[in-house]
Amino acid sequence: MKNYILKTDIECMLEVMSKFPDHDAFLLDIDTSSGIGTSITLTVDVIHNTVPGKFTIEIAGPESW
Repeated sequence: MKNYILKTDIECMLEVMSKFPDHDAFLLDIDTSSGIGTSITLTVDVIHNTVPGKFTIEIAGPESW
């Protein structure tokens, strides 16, 4: 499946990624299931005080449709 992504979304992703300098792998999720617009999230696996977890940031959602 092919998806279009805006340049501003990529710039936002790069800004978020720069805040995690110790990480080099991120999960990009592009969800088109709404039928109206595309939701994009960026997730990074983190360990905080020895507790593993995931940090997910919304890059694009309903507000940009």
